[in-house]
Amino acid sequence: MSASVAKAEDWQSNIVAKRMGTAHTEILIPLLPRAKAVGKQVRQALVQRKPAGYNRVFLDDYRPNETCYCSQAIPDELLLNGQAVGSQEPAGT
Repeated sequence: MSASVAKAEDWQSNIVAKRMGTAHTEILIPLLPRAKAVGKQVRQALVQRKPAGYNRVFLDDYRPNETCYCSQAIPDELLLNGQAVGSQEPAGT
């Protein structure tokens, strides 16, 4: 077995279907600790969550198609990661 095939099988074995105490099944994939913490917060009952506020000035300063909520580095990274690897690849790959 080649190293790349073994690595792919190891990755696939890390994906686990887990039956939760509720009426749904959740697919678990390897996550960073911060992502796990966010998921735990989101799954809390609404009454247990800490209320979130917002900065009204921040929202009022937004101008559609003129300003951005995030730094330019984030859309640049998303664009880079979303590019096709080769120019000869068919659509949808």
